[in-house]
Amino acid sequence: MYFRPLLWPTVASLIALGILLALGQWQLERRDWKLDLIARMEARLSAPTISVSDIEAARALDLTSHEFRHVEVTGTFLHEKEMHWFTQAPDIGPGYDVITPLRLADGSYVLVDRGFVPERLKAQSERREGLVDGRVTLSGIVRASHQAGALDAEDNPETNTWFTRDVEKMAAYAEVAPVAPFLLIQDRGEVPGGWPRPGASVVKLKNDHLQYALTWFGLAGCLIAVYFAYHVSQGRLGFGRRR
Repeated sequence: MYFRPLLWPTVASLIALGILLALGQWQLERRDWKLDLIARMEARLSAPTISVSDIEAARALDLTSHEFRHVEVTGTFLHEKEMHWFTQAPDIGPGYDVITPLRLADGSYVLVDRGFVPERLKAQSERREGLVDGRVTLSGIVRASHQAGALDAEDNPETNTWFTRDVEKMAAYAEVAPVAPFLLIQDRGEVPGGWPRPGASVVKLKNDHLQYALTWFGLAGCLIAVYFAYHVSQGRLGFGRRR
């Protein structure tokens, strides 16, 4: 057997191979991180529901350990102050999550994501049945406030269209205070008229990192095969007497 590697193809292939293997290993590490996150989220979702009756109880929730926990609140919706967070429902398409301040008995507020409405139902006049009056008791999932990142579109308060669910910013727009330092995603209950539809924005984490890792490792294997095949075609790798 003989093998006379070409300098620059070898250097380039080694660099590319290192990158592909590193990406594959990174995806395996991401997979372990995602599995741990899913396990923690599922444990919190299945934990007993916490009752929050006032602003002190709301502020006492540590989001590092209580995000994704179920919380029950009782209060009155301020429908005239609802906000619309742009999103998409897999089975419907683009639309909005309706986020409405809920006034608690002590006069404080919780911003409640009541659920999804398609674009044609953004206006309250198209879904009057869902504007529930009086005191209501509901359960939802605690989510941390989300401030805008570099890739997020800019919120447009003039048209009441939001692309981030920033609790502080939304509370200032709705002129409600004091407000709980989290968003409550309503995931249960029937709404008159069917809209908004609760639970549409509940997080369902996907874990595709193993497939990604196998893709990168597969590409690394292809690179090795191409590298040696090229050397064979150039007469620099073979069995028998060296040429």
